[in-house]
Amino acid sequence: MKQIKTTFVLSGLLLSGNLLPGQSATALGDSAELHYIADASMVYESNLFLRSARKVSDQHLVFSPGIELKLADDGAASGTLRYQHRFTSYANNSDLNNDFSDFDGRFGLDSGVMVAKGYITYRELASNTIDANRDGILLERTAATLGGSVRYELSQLTSLSLALDYGDTDYDDAFYTDIKSTTIPV
Repeated sequence: MKQIKTTFVLSGLLLSGNLLPGQSATALGDSAELHYIADASMVYESNLFLRSARKVSDQHLVFSPGIELKLADDGAASGTLRYQHRFTSYANNSDLNNDFSDFDGRFGLDSGVMVAKGYITYRELASNTIDANRDGILLERTAATLGGSVRYELSQLTSLSLALDYGDTDYDDAFYTDIKSTTIPV
């Protein structure tokens, strides 16, 4: 039987340094800014554990404060580091309450002849799935990715490029197999 899940996002809020009174960011020297950020939402789920019988509905509040460091964006080099800590509080199923970390990093360099870009992400996640919620639990996992690319201009018509992407997902539940992947675009 097809499982049906209805999720309503009741409200959302995004705060950033741009919305705070006064300065939009805290300057760190001449080439970096620190932004204070936060996300908040209230979510209602009509079938929290994706069951065909004995459905459980609940609502939860998610609050994610964090910081974002923006490095020089002078045309040649740029970078962003962002960290948020996500707190989730369920109204009726407090044993599902959790707090997780999210991290993102991006950088770029353009010398005119060579262009390099890279990224790194780390997420701690908990979600409902049909398989994992046989006991009324959320499936927890960590997901990390990193990658980058370099392009070197040999002439106006010719360039040489190299790229690499790597992903690693580790499940807390032994029922699932961890996933590692490496991609080299051709």
